[in-house]
Amino acid sequence: MPRFLVNRPVVVGVDGTDGSLAALDWAAAHASDHRCPLRIVHVASGRGLAPSEVQAAVYRRLAEHHFPQPPSTTWHLRYGPRSETMIDEAKRARLLVLGHRRPQPLLGSTLLGVLSRGVGQVVVVPASWRFGRRRTGHFVVGTKDDTDARRVLDIALKLAVRQRCTVRVIRAIEQPAPRKGRSLLDETHRLETVALNRLRVALAASLRRHPDAVVESESIQGDPAVILSHAARDADLLVIGGRPRYGLPTMIGSTTESIMMEVDRPVLVVRPGSLRLRLRPLFQGVRGNRSQRARPLVRS
Repeated sequence: MPRFLVNRPVVVGVDGTDGSLAALDWAAAHASDHRCPLRIVHVASGRGLAPSEVQAAVYRRLAEHHFPQPPSTTWHLRYGPRSETMIDEAKRARLLVLGHRRPQPLLGSTLLGVLSRGVGQVVVVPASWRFGRRRTGHFVVGTKDDTDARRVLDIALKLAVRQRCTVRVIRAIEQPAPRKGRSLLDETHRLETVALNRLRVALAASLRRHPDAVVESESIQGDPAVILSHAARDADLLVIGGRPRYGLPTMIGSTTESIMMEVDRPVLVVRPGSLRLRLRPLFQGVRGNRSQRARPLVRS
């Protein structure tokens, strides 16, 4: 294990809701499995339960579970905007774990704020997840962008080897547009072949770093959110890349948002490899002097 990860904790945000308590369950189990500290963070906002009530609910919840190796647990009360506070916590965390109250027509503002900033590795746990549910022993990994495929695969394979899980890697390709002189079937076959070859190249590099991983890969035509949501129905974890919408670095991608609304399994969202890639569309095609150029919508 890299030296810089040895003492980094799993951080979980709690506010007393069902979603945050499900996130607490998952975070505690993960910290126990990986023998790392568990840092429980409550951001006081003046609304909802009082901090003392949340703390009592947290420790009652932890007392209900029996871990083979109980994690070292600390409670932290912080003040300020929730999204900004959790983003700050993510910078020092091995994983940031947040709950999601499904079903909801929209993602919560805290969750949306954290995901859109792309800091750290964020696990989103639905309120329906329960501690002690039978593990299926496999992960599903969705890759779409070649830029971050290797990063997503590296993180997924590392976790899978540690938890002795198999990995199913899927590259979803959307319906191709008709091309003159080529049938739709031929174009679909060509795109599937290209996607699978690119996936195998990225996967080969990750397997050299994690040779003990057991992996199967495939390319499937269709909407990525639908394909991955269906594939993850019986997975222990779904791992995806967290790319922003093109030209809108403060908004999460539509695929990521759709998956969050549909999947009832924990989802690990892997941050982009570089923040600069997220800002580039804002400056393309902009002319004029330096003072007139567009400014990024996020702070570095």
